[in-house]
Amino acid sequence: MNPKQVLKNSSLFRDCDSLELLKLTEICRRRFLPKGGVIISEGEDFVADSSLYIIVSGLAKVAVPMGEGKELVLAFMSPPDHFGELSFLDQNPRSADVVAMEDTELLVITHEALEALLDENRDLALKFYRSISKVLAKRLRESNSKMLRR
Repeated sequence: MNPKQVLKNSSLFRDCDSLELLKLTEICRRRFLPKGGVIISEGEDFVADSSLYIIVSGLAKVAVPMGEGKELVLAFMSPPDHFGELSFLDQNPRSADVVAMEDTELLVITHEALEALLDENRDLALKFYRSISKVLAKRLRESNSKMLRR
């Protein structure tokens, strides 16, 4: 699938027009990981990796290490899911591990490149931050719901 279509399918960029999507594709790069490949490591410093990731193909597991070889699985993600938003927004270390559960292709957008593009294009910035707010609110509600059922 071409990057423009992947971005359009993503909840982060679905409200973007054709020109905005084209500008976004210019700052994306593709990354391929084999099954078991580590995409993000919990605690990884923002400076080391501040990117947003969008899944093009494959499956990724988001989990928090619990010690003694145990982990708390937070989510399984597949196309066109995305991750990496928290560190993108608050510039703090990564909050979870993300591992490819099968061969996985990703679109990667660095913090610096996206911030520069958003600074140039206020309409795009508004759409992006509105979308990311909705995504994070939805995830928080889902997390709250899971906690209440326990």
